[in-house]
Amino acid sequence: MNTITNEAPRLMRDKDVAEVLSISRSHVWNLVKRGKFPAPIKLSGKITVWKSVDVLKVIENPEQYFK
Repeated sequence: MNTITNEAPRLMRDKDVAEVLSISRSHVWNLVKRGKFPAPIKLSGKITVWKSVDVLKVIENPEQYFK
């Protein structure tokens, strides 16, 4: 299982984000589309990632993102 810490930030693919939050990948993208989740970073045409620190903020304050 993936975990997130306050150590050096890492980049997470949608699969990793979904696993950490215990939701589906499609739900992650739906939340992004609705503006309820931090926008990802586009590294290339097929690679999109989130900074682990952004995902950690969601975990620490879910009411801010999911109201």
